[in-house]
Order: sequence, then C-alpha cells, then structure tokens
Amino acid sequence: MSNALWIAMTFVVWFVLGLGIARENEKIVKIFLGRPYAISDSGLFWIPFGLAWVRRYTTKVVELHIARRDAEWKVVLDEEKRPRSAGGFITAPGKVSIGGEDRIVGPVNIGVTLSFYFNWPTNKDLLFACVKLLPDPSDERALTDLFQQIVMDEARSVGCKMTYIAIMSNRTEFARLITESTKQSGASRLLIDTGIDVSARVVIDHIDMPKDALEAIDDEEAQRLKAQGVKREAEGMKERLRLEGEGQAAAIRAIKAEGQEAIKLESLRTLREMAKGTSNTIFFPLEAIKQLFGNFTRR
Repeated sequence: MSNALWIAMTFVVWFVLGLGIARENEKIVKIFLGRPYAISDSGLFWIPFGLAWVRRYTTKVVELHIARRDAEWKVVLDEEKRPRSAGGFITAPGKVSIGGEDRIVGPVNIGVTLSFYFNWPTNKDLLFACVKLLPDPSDERALTDLFQQIVMDEARSVGCKMTYIAIMSNRTEFARLITESTKQSGASRLLIDTGIDVSARVVIDHIDMPKDALEAIDDEEAQRLKAQGVKREAEGMKERLRLEGEGQAAAIRAIKAEGQEAIKLESLRTLREMAKGTSNTIFFPLEAIKQLFGNFTRR
C-alpha cells in the first residue's frame, strides 16, 4: 500500500472523528486551542479533531437550586422533607400595620431557599464570554456554587432592609427585589458581562423562621382576617337594609300609582294578614286611614 493511500485513509479517519451532532435545543461553541471561534446550532458539525473541542449550551431555561448541601453535594432536607436554607440574614426592625393598628416588630434571623433561573445568551460574543468566564455548562455543581454566592449576597442585602412580616407576606416582591439587585449590583458584574443578567430570575422556594415569629405572624394574620370579616359583614348588612328600603318604597309608589282602589285593597290585605299573625310589614297609607275612619264616623 502506497504512502499516499495511508495518508488519505488517515485523513479520512481524522475527518470522521471530528464530526459531531448538536442535539435539539442546544448550541455548540467550538473552541480551537482554548479560544472559542464558532457556534453551531442543532444538526451536524465538524471540528478539527485533536485541536479543538466543544461546549454544549442548552437553549432551555437553566434552573439552579440554591440550598444547603452535604459533603457529597446532596441537598440537605429538614423534618418536612424540604431543602434547608443555603444561608440566612437578620431582618430589619420597623413599623407595620396589622388590622388597622400600627405595631413595631423587631429583627428576626431567617434563612431562605432559592431557585435561580436564567437562559444562556444567544448573542455570539456573549456566549463566547460565558466560555471564558464561567464554568463548563455541564458542571452543574460548579455553576451552583458560583451563583449561590452571588444570589445569596443580594438576598442578604435586600432582606436586611425589610421587616420579616413584609418578607413573609409578599414573597413575590421579595424575589423581585433580589432579582433586580442581582442584575444591577457591582458584585454581579459577572452576570452582566456574560449577558445572563437579562434573563436572570430568582424564586423563593422556602423561608425558615423562628417558631415564635411564625406563630406571631399567624396570630396577626388571623386578626387581620377577622377584622376584614367584621367589616364585610357590616357592609353586607348595610347594603341589605338599603335594598330592602328601596324595595318597600318602590312597592308603595307602585300601589299609589294604581289609584284609590289599589290602596284600599292593600290596606284590607294588611289587616287580614295582621289578623292571621303572618304580616311582617304594616302598610297603612295616610289616604287609606282617612277613608276607613271616615267611613266609620259616617256610620
């Protein structure tokens, strides 16, 4: 076999070894001698085997659970099988309104379990920046460790300025404030440089609180609901009386509109129901009284 044939066969094998397939919902970043140089979407791609390699970035939403983990990197669960908090902070004291009454609440040490969502950027330059600045996207542990520090720092900076009642009563707003802080803070420059800040979103999974503070919230919420219930009941009674009054007034106007005969008939019906003991409403127009007593006096 000639040398040319050997060279040709070697080249074919080398070429075939450089072929690869990008799966659906995936972008391939080609890296040549440590430098990203091209991106391929789903389908067949080729790289120079031995000189280049690839990193695979999903186009789906990436979800990282920010929770406490053990030595084997497993999520630590509490007695209710919920992930334990990744870290904590002390809330701010302040004045809150509960059931129309202002109260002063003190600081409380609470912990939070979060989820951090984001999408890898679609822009070529930003995706290249992810290759240079962030861990391998397939290394979930390294990504979680990195983002956990960033997100928890922002959660502490936001949470320490809020009362624990404000945090517990509106977790969505608390999560939004953490997200905004994560996108804008100087400590999150890494997210901005890689374009992840555009899609970043924080969700509160669970909040750990001291038992006495949690019971206090329950009591306060019960008082608030009770006050709202009393208010709704009073408003309902007022509305019912108003409607009943309007109904009676409308009935009297309708009877008067029918003329004197209708007034006499309604007066007699009222007297009959009073004799039976079934009447709850006494209808005696002044005109009917005059006519009835006038008839008696004439007799």
